[in-house]
Amino acid sequence: MRIKNILIGLIIVLCNIFICTNVYADEDSPIKFETVQTGSNTWRTIMRAENIDLNYISGTIQITNGRITKIQTSGNWINRTGDSAEFYFYSNGINRGVYQIATIDVEITGNSEFQIDAFTTRALTCAKDPYNLYFGPNGTIISEQEYQRDCFNGDATLKNLFISNGTLSPSFDRDILTYTTTVAWNIDTMTFTPVVNATTSKIISGTTCALNEPGSTTNCEIIVEAENGTRKIYQVIVNREQEPAPQLPSDTSISNVIIQNGTLTTEFRKEITEYTIYVEKGTKYVSFEYTLDSNGSKHLANFEFESLPAYYELVVTAEDGKTTKIYKFNILEKPEDPVDPDPGEPEEPKDDNQGNNENPDDNVNYDKGEVENPETGAILKPTLLIGSLILLIVGIIIARKKNIFYKI
Repeated sequence: MRIKNILIGLIIVLCNIFICTNVYADEDSPIKFETVQTGSNTWRTIMRAENIDLNYISGTIQITNGRITKIQTSGNWINRTGDSAEFYFYSNGINRGVYQIATIDVEITGNSEFQIDAFTTRALTCAKDPYNLYFGPNGTIISEQEYQRDCFNGDATLKNLFISNGTLSPSFDRDILTYTTTVAWNIDTMTFTPVVNATTSKIISGTTCALNEPGSTTNCEIIVEAENGTRKIYQVIVNREQEPAPQLPSDTSISNVIIQNGTLTTEFRKEITEYTIYVEKGTKYVSFEYTLDSNGSKHLANFEFESLPAYYELVVTAEDGKTTKIYKFNILEKPEDPVDPDPGEPEEPKDDNQGNNENPDDNVNYDKGEVENPETGAILKPTLLIGSLILLIVGIIIARKKNIFYKI
């Protein structure tokens, strides 16, 4: 309650025979003032309250041609300001009914005017006054800690809690403070959306939480503070799944196949799975070298056998360690080269182009092996020419032995 412009007019006129006193007061005001003369130039104003609940009253005393000599509070009222013209009275607890608050003694000289203005009265509960006094819910003086605890909302609970991944276990309850959830291995951050139960509460921290590495556990905390400073901590234990093994290729394709100690009868093709290999007689093993296409790794397999024919299955395993493909090889002894049959007398080649090889510039018939005598035009058979040549050579030899040339 605030009482404004309460004017207590106390006009004192000193006369030769008597003293004249006029008092002006608001009759409807719950604060009453009674002024009495206590000496030739001293006066006392008594401050009372009627049917108003108060534990706080303040105002300003203005006096001309005079001074305040003493201010004395009554009952459980306490004077905070002493004899100052700016007065402040309070009590430890609320006063009710009719009660006296204080007396104000003044001394005057000559004509004087006395009034009280800027008047304020209150029943302070859960309040802090200008002098850092704290009033509790029932108007009594309490400590700051008690003031925070008793005069403000102490609800630090949540109405609900939403999480970005996973599901809370157990289901959310404002009175349950610890929960668990499981998230996928690739989730590295959790986001929490807490809803406070009291509008005066606030979230201090915990709306986001960085998770530890996959396969580990992280304790995430959401801290709620009530209006009076009370705090609650909600804890969410997040289990992050283990990272799965990398997905390896299932490709079984191979290339660059090399057979040692044997020869494929057909060219190798990855989509064909059955082949025949020829080996030399006496061969006891065959080696298979190949490249796995998916990662370029090279592989070698050896197969030993006692006798031929033999059969071998080359099992190719993909990078995933599960997918396989089987190539089948029939191993046979290489057959001997076939012998050509007796050719007999060769047939004289047919002359399909007779006369086409004549050359007019020389008189040689290459197709028949004949030579034309340029002088006579006679055709000389090769056999005759050879015989003549032989006889000539023999004659020369005989002549040399008998020195016929010298005799000539």
